[in-house]
This record gives sequence, C-alpha cells and structure tokens, in this order.
Amino acid sequence: MINHLLLLWQSFCRSFYRLGFFLLSILFCGSIPGFGQVQTPRQFNDPTMSNIKGFYEYLPAGYSPGSGKKYPLIIFFHGVGELASSGAPLSAVTNNGVPRVIRDGKFPKTFTVNGQQFSFIVISPQFNTWPGSADAIKFKNYLVKTYDVDVNRIYITGLSMGGGETWGALCENPTEAKAFAASAIVCGMYPPTTQLAARIAANNTPIWALHNKQDPNVPSDYSVNWVKYINASVPAPNPLAKVTIFDASGHDAWTQAYNPEFKENGKNMYEWMLQYSK
Repeated sequence: MINHLLLLWQSFCRSFYRLGFFLLSILFCGSIPGFGQVQTPRQFNDPTMSNIKGFYEYLPAGYSPGSGKKYPLIIFFHGVGELASSGAPLSAVTNNGVPRVIRDGKFPKTFTVNGQQFSFIVISPQFNTWPGSADAIKFKNYLVKTYDVDVNRIYITGLSMGGGETWGALCENPTEAKAFAASAIVCGMYPPTTQLAARIAANNTPIWALHNKQDPNVPSDYSVNWVKYINASVPAPNPLAKVTIFDASGHDAWTQAYNPEFKENGKNMYEWMLQYSK
C-alpha cells in the first residue's frame, strides 16, 4: 500500500513539474513548446485591396502600438498553392517561407547586425488570385500606416509566385520601389528583361536571388539572369545583386533559403537584409 501511494505521489510530482515548465514557457517565451511562436491571423476587408483575403501577423516581443519605437518590417508573399481562390484556407499561408519558420518556433526573436539588435514585424498576406505589383505596393502603404514600422527598413520577399510578385514590386513602379531597403527572392516566377532589371539597378536596391539548380517549375536561369542583367546595368548598382544556386532538384528552394541556420558569408537571409537601410 505504501509503495502504491509513493508511485502515485511520484507520478503527481512529474505531472506538476511538466505543467509548470509548460506555463513558464508560455510566460517567458511567448510560445507553446512544439506549437511555434505567436502568429495571429487577421481578416482583411479593405475594398481598395480586394485581392487580399487576410494576413498573418507576427509582432516583436514587447511591441506596444504608439510607443514611439519603430521596427523593421518583412512582407512575405506566398506561392500559388496558397491562393484563396484555389480553396486554401488562410492558415495555408504558414505552410512555407517565413511564416513557416515562425510557426515552427525557429524564428529568432532578435538579430544582431553591426552591433545593433533588431526584432522584426512580419506580415504575410494571402491573395485571392494571382497578384500584381500594385497589390504589393498598396499593402505596403497600409502596413506603414497601421504598424510602428521603421520606414528605412522595409524588406520584401517571396517564393515562386510570391517571388514573381516581389520582382514585380521592385521593377514595375520604380518610384514606389524606392521604399524597399532590400529584397530576397526565392525561385521567383517572373521572366527577367534588361529593361526591368535596369530599373532595379537604378534604385540600388540590394537583391539576393536564391534558386535550385534543377527546378522543374521555374527555370533557375530566371534568378541567374535577373542578377546578371541588374549587375550589367550602366551604371552598375551599389551593392551588386547576388545569386545563390543550390545544387538540388525540385522546386522547393525555400526551406533552405528561409532557414535561419543557412548562412552565406556569415549571414542568414534576415541578417543580410538588416545590413541595409534606406
């Protein structure tokens, strides 16, 4: 009888310890172990931006609207499989890219670059149908009005269809594109031209294109030639655009590209962005 009571007591203590650890994780880490970091779905009903169904919102720890503190902003554009018109729910936005990294609890809360510490606002919209560059520009302007954004540190990135959306936002309206401090494009679905590349070069927007070498959906030559044409512009941009071609097959270059542990020249994508400001 005593042994049985002792076993029950030990079992209770273990359960109590696990519950306490769970609650402390939520209190101090802002996330539930195994369930990623806090990322909030938001519905969106602005008639001037009817192609956006909603978005996922990630805010830095301690974010307090109107406090006067400004934060760098990442706007992430999803792929074609997450379009609302294809039946994808808003939650599908978190399947890949930056919101996936956040969902999996792998997005660092802070990044240190050049001796400064930064925390990102990350906004990931869901489009109803294939977007155009005007969708990106209007949404960027909305975010600047709505959140405490450091307007000198607005970054855009996307994959596949969303990568094409990113290229379009950078080159189709070069005046509006001046707002972006840097951009990373992953297997972007947008055929390059020398004329459009020259517009990006003229803005001196830092560009990092990433792609799998054997991509059956979007040719890796798209990324290679975008960078080639940008850097061949006269005058050449400062800094020069860069390209990373993974020695891999398949369309999914984004899992590696957005992984904070993947670094090139000592910096992951997020640290690379932060070294640039307007």
